[in-house]
Amino acid sequence: MSKIITKSGRTYHKGDKQGQAVMIPDIKSKEDIPNAVSYYFDSCMDFLKEYVGEENILLAQIHYDEDTPHLQAYFVPVVNKVKRKCYEKDKDGNVVKEEFVRKDGTISLTPKLLRDDKGKVIYEEVDGKFLNCDQFWKDRGGTVSFHKLQNEFNKFITERGFNLYRGDIGSHKENQTKLEYDIEEKKAELEELNKEKENVLKIIENSKNGLKNIDTAKDKEELLNPVKRKVIGYKDEDISKLSDYTK
Repeated sequence: MSKIITKSGRTYHKGDKQGQAVMIPDIKSKEDIPNAVSYYFDSCMDFLKEYVGEENILLAQIHYDEDTPHLQAYFVPVVNKVKRKCYEKDKDGNVVKEEFVRKDGTISLTPKLLRDDKGKVIYEEVDGKFLNCDQFWKDRGGTVSFHKLQNEFNKFITERGFNLYRGDIGSHKENQTKLEYDIEEKKAELEELNKEKENVLKIIENSKNGLKNIDTAKDKEELLNPVKRKVIGYKDEDISKLSDYTK
């Protein structure tokens, strides 16, 4: 991205790059950003404006604090049409209510749904401006909305002159959100710190045991004579050889 790449001071705690330093572009001002990168993110914003409506975008920021610069955007899912359930009405236009028995045995009155001759609930379409996340994604494909989104974005960005790899179509890989990725990294980092803590505690315990052995030595001669002294981690014969050599 930038001509100069620098270390971020962080390391990867999981994945293929585990243990490696996180490298980031050395961006200190707008002038450090290459024109191709600016054009790419401008194109991404153009796609987002078409997809969700420019007036519905609350915030859009480009982050250069990771090895892969990325655009993070927040928007409200506004739709122009919603489907609403219809209810039975009496001759005066009032909604008919029916008795509903709760689990605890008590009875309440609820609006009676309007159904067709097959027993299915009847819906009506209402035009306007509505904040409705469920309808927003249903309008864009429902269960395959993300698949269609990736296809549309790839087509759009390719037409802008970028040779972007679409990815494995039909793959069952699950995508992680930025928050999920950060949580996984922090969990891995915490696990590493816990292992370091365990190692330090073992070293301290071994040191305590070594000092205890010295404090309980039989006499001063045993402390001063390396042949008689029990040195942790070495065999007696090795200590004897070392003692003879130094003499």
